Amino acid sequence: MEEQKNIVGSSVEQEAEKFAPILKDFMQSYADKDKNVDDKEWLKSKLKKELPECTQEEIEAYSEEIVTSVKNFDENIESIEKARTKGIKPDEWLMDKLSDASIGMGVNSFGDYLFNIDRTLQNANAQLLSTVLNQDGSVSYCQNLDGFIAEQMHVNSFNEQASLNLCPYIAKVQVPESGTSYGRNSFDTVICDKYTGKIVHQYQFKYGKDAQATIAMLKNGNYNNQTIVVPKEQVELVQAAFPGKTVTDRMGNTNKVFTSSQPMSKKEVKAFQNDVQHKGIVRKESWNSFETKRLIKGIAVTSMGIGVVSAGITAGFDIAAKVFKGEKIKGEEVIKTALISGTDAGVKCAAAGALTVAVRKGTISIVSQTTPVHILAKTAAIGIENIKIALKVISGEITVKEGLDKMARNSVAMVLGLDCAAAGAVIGGTALSLIPVVGPFLGAIVGGGVAYCAGAKVGNLIYDGVKKVANVAKTVAKSVCNGVKNTVSSICTGIKNIFS
Repeated sequence: MEEQKNIVGSSVEQEAEKFAPILKDFMQSYADKDKNVDDKEWLKSKLKKELPECTQEEIEAYSEEIVTSVKNFDENIESIEKARTKGIKPDEWLMDKLSDASIGMGVNSFGDYLFNIDRTLQNANAQLLSTVLNQDGSVSYCQNLDGFIAEQMHVNSFNEQASLNLCPYIAKVQVPESGTSYGRNSFDTVICDKYTGKIVHQYQFKYGKDAQATIAMLKNGNYNNQTIVVPKEQVELVQAAFPGKTVTDRMGNTNKVFTSSQPMSKKEVKAFQNDVQHKGIVRKESWNSFETKRLIKGIAVTSMGIGVVSAGITAGFDIAAKVFKGEKIKGEEVIKTALISGTDAGVKCAAAGALTVAVRKGTISIVSQTTPVHILAKTAAIGIENIKIALKVISGEITVKEGLDKMARNSVAMVLGLDCAAAGAVIGGTALSLIPVVGPFLGAIVGGGVAYCAGAKVGNLIYDGVKKVANVAKTVAKSVCNGVKNTVSSICTGIKNIFS
């Protein structure tokens, strides 16, 4: 991964400080509301006051979407927990739910729908895994997945041509065997004999932002016996810098392997990355019931992994603790009781309302002002759900492992609720755009803020619980990345296997 970007800086802390009074105001207002006024009516009135520039129709839509999204999220959590007591695994539960959502859809449409979810979640998981690997606990994430995308695009285009040409070779992205890790200077992709499995060519991909950046990356490694693949516009300059090596813009096209992959520019691969992350890309092959079942299982496993790995991200809660610690609201007992008793739908709605106002006004700028309200609502809801788990862990009600398992199931419940309500709809990158890094980070700020609105004692207990869970989550995440066999090793067969 070529570059890392730290999203936790002074500007983000400043935004959190500006968000704090908004969240506290919503929590106070909720605590003070007349018990005879239902959550939706209260929320509608509060949003109208805070967003006077919105029309009555917009306010109605916002309040309806928040209440419905929170209810849907809570129902999914209750459903998946009941299924667990009956021995039903999360992937089996998800299969039942997605199958219900697919009624009226053709097999191919449903396959495209699942494929889009699967690839977006794989992208999310890769970013989260790179986040947790930071030793200091800071949040940084890879914005340039295009190098990995390029590898898989070349492999795909080679294999497509090989199939058409009846070529006896197949291209593969190299992934370590279970129990091993990526070796320094290891191959990125290979071309093998389809029948014997013998490697005939091995490749190293370097996709710097320009030729100079690519050259610099190559100077940091030793790639003997590997062909270097670079963006097509960089071949001449990179070859000149390494006259003793073979530099090309494709796989194949040799005296032994006539078939070749499609050359690509850096710009083309970046555009593909943007499509995958923000627009949603679907493939056009035919699907069958076996493939769709396999995809559903993969979606469940990946979303569970996201839940576990997200637990290792403590920076959002650290900021929340810094911003909210010492602050009080008069109705803290109401918030505390809701969190402990589990009757917290109203608190989630209030937090979602505060987040919606902050995003729409641009107070929080790390997400788009046009982010769908139901996404913001579920981001707030899972943030609150996770602080409840942390409270149970630190109080000894459940173990850390049980807490992580529950967070994993919550993540599956959230993914189901993101865009599955509309039968026949193809989930888009927008719907899942908050999952990679920003979602858990933002959810932690919201959850941490609500924790301290329940009083300093509760806030501090939850903070300790979050840290305790995070320590184990980080260890698990590192084990996953190193290919070590453990309870969640199937989450990711390697970051480089994103677009297989």
